[in-house]
Amino acid sequence: MTGTMQPRKRRRARREAEVDYDRFADTPVTRGRVGDGARRVIFDDDEAPPLDDLEYLENEKPPHYGGE
Repeated sequence: MTGTMQPRKRRRARREAEVDYDRFADTPVTRGRVGDGARRVIFDDDEAPPLDDLEYLENEKPPHYGGE
């Protein structure tokens, strides 16, 4: 032996699915793609539009926190 041992090449197992399905449906938001967590789902047509982040936080503020 010469002392310079080369690591063996690794083989990868590859399994093909029998059905074609969306593998990216539940991925987080990356590179401009919107994942399921950021999608808006409207269940009721008469529902009010969703609050933005600041409005949501003000709406969830407990009554004993500060006062008017």
